[in-house]
Amino acid sequence: MTVFLITTAVLTLAVVVRLLWPLWRSKPGSTVTVAQLNAEVYRDQLKELERDLARGQLADTAYAEARDELQRRLLDDVLAAPAKPELPPTASRTARWTALALVVLVPLGAAGLYSRVGNLAAVDADTRAVAPEEVRRAVAHLAEALRQSPDNPQGWLLLGRAYAKMERFPDAIAAYDNAAPLIQKNPDLLVEQAGVLAAAAGNQLEGRPMAIVNQALAIDPKHPMGLMLAGVSAYRRGDHAGAVAAWDKLMAVLPPGSPEAEELQANIDQARSEGRLPASAAAPAVVGRAVSGEVSLAPGLAAQLGPNDVVFIIARPDDGSRAPLAVLRKRVADLPLSFTLDDSMAMMPERTISKAKAMVLVARISRSGQPTPQAGDLTSTPSAAVTPGTKGIRLVIDRAL
Repeated sequence: MTVFLITTAVLTLAVVVRLLWPLWRSKPGSTVTVAQLNAEVYRDQLKELERDLARGQLADTAYAEARDELQRRLLDDVLAAPAKPELPPTASRTARWTALALVVLVPLGAAGLYSRVGNLAAVDADTRAVAPEEVRRAVAHLAEALRQSPDNPQGWLLLGRAYAKMERFPDAIAAYDNAAPLIQKNPDLLVEQAGVLAAAAGNQLEGRPMAIVNQALAIDPKHPMGLMLAGVSAYRRGDHAGAVAAWDKLMAVLPPGSPEAEELQANIDQARSEGRLPASAAAPAVVGRAVSGEVSLAPGLAAQLGPNDVVFIIARPDDGSRAPLAVLRKRVADLPLSFTLDDSMAMMPERTISKAKAMVLVARISRSGQPTPQAGDLTSTPSAAVTPGTKGIRLVIDRAL
């Protein structure tokens, strides 16, 4: 652990020195832009992530998550940065305060990123502590620098995030408002701002937070977090149909079968049940690109099952392949139910219902909740081969594997 901490400290120090050098040595007539600073941060941290991936210290999924986080937090800032220098020759004092802020905020940012994708168990709790007074001083210096040079939306965004972490929500809201030129056309940042506003209001979404979420969805109608918040807001208002509509759109952009999709499906099922919405209230599939029918449970089997046991409805090509064309996940409590399988439920984009010449369907109750068949699962007899567009398929779950 000592070697790890020393290595981490040296790498972080190298990044900080590289960032601070142009600020501390700035002379009259020289310019350093915020975009350049953001680019330096991004490049150094991305290289470190790539080294960790090559050494096997990061899984592919963790690397992708960390890379996306860097791109969202840093690359977007670089692309949105104004062409004119944000640190003119006359602002050397501001540059020095910015340097001091970076001394604290860069290591904090690296620690936060590592906490998401690294092995926290490898570091003792006391080594992760950061002196609160140092953080407060750095944030105060950054705030003072921005008051003297307010035409810096990237700086205001950084300050707003710092205030939000400190739970200084009124100050965070004001900082985000000052970053409006950067935020207004960026759905990611709009949803981030809405989250801060909601936290300031005790996790209440109604009012300005939802107005900003709707602004983000107007720019990107498939924004995942925007759709999630829209569904949560509707559900809290008792608008179960509105919640299902928003979450159904989100399901279409989540990887089929992923843990996120499974959790969201449970939320959709709960909203349908509480709102007494029929299964047919789901968004209709395009005719000719879907198959539909009904799944039921044979009499006498219900006593063996729990209401939350998982039901899988699966379409496979009629060529002996086990790779599914589409999968729908439901619960025993939903039976009997009407179903529709379409291309949005495909496991692989090149293997879809609309591209299949013929397919067979089967329904299975998984006691383990896993899509792989296991002993003790209950299943239906596979349907006869059907073509895309077939309706009225009947599946009865009546036997054990």
